[in-house]
Amino acid sequence: MNSLYIIGGSGFIGKNMVRCYYEQYKILVVDKYIDTAYFEQYPEVETLQLDLAEELIPASYPTPDFIINLASIVTAERDLGLFDSLISSNLKVLMNLYTRFSGQADLKLFVQFGSSEEYGSEGSPFTETMREQPNSPYALVKQLTTNSALMLEKNNGFPAMVVRPGNLFGPLQHPSKFIPYIIDTLRRNETLNVTPCEQKRDFIYVDDFAALIALILQNFTIFVGEIVNVSSGESVALNCAVA
Repeated sequence: MNSLYIIGGSGFIGKNMVRCYYEQYKILVVDKYIDTAYFEQYPEVETLQLDLAEELIPASYPTPDFIINLASIVTAERDLGLFDSLISSNLKVLMNLYTRFSGQADLKLFVQFGSSEEYGSEGSPFTETMREQPNSPYALVKQLTTNSALMLEKNNGFPAMVVRPGNLFGPLQHPSKFIPYIIDTLRRNETLNVTPCEQKRDFIYVDDFAALIALILQNFTIFVGEIVNVSSGESVALNCAVA
């Protein structure tokens, strides 16, 4: 059974990946905070509480076949004071993982998570060859981190690639996010507090996304050094989602 480290795996995406992958991979979840109650459901899954912006994964943990790096602070705020925390949660984590696992032949693929926010004001649909136009501190630091991962692959032979997903939704997502908010509010028979919702988004169910990442891991040799945008290919107006 191949081994998989999920960095930042105690969040929404990571927990769903554990649910989808625990029978296929020997998994270690590494996160600054561990939801122990959730992971008790999966005794096969090992967890390690660690601040990867400050520490390296101990040498007692062997090099895995695959690493998925989800670690990040996600925010749409434009406050320039966020740069320090964003760099710590993105670039420093990447570089510490590189320091720990560079030159390890057992590592087949390192999946760095980017964001469609990196494209900024560029018109959709986004393609992997487009130049990024980030318009927020979060998007700019994401661009820096994902391009750094590709630089490490090109210059240092680190087997990294970048995945840029669209708008994910599914179980365990924070209730403040759009789709959980709509569902929970309607279940309570309360009035929705939303704009006219004319903007469009490309939504991807988290299980479908996990299935695609599994295919990438299975075919890792062709993805090293690549950027892969992941979307459903169908843009949906938010007012249609509400309806």
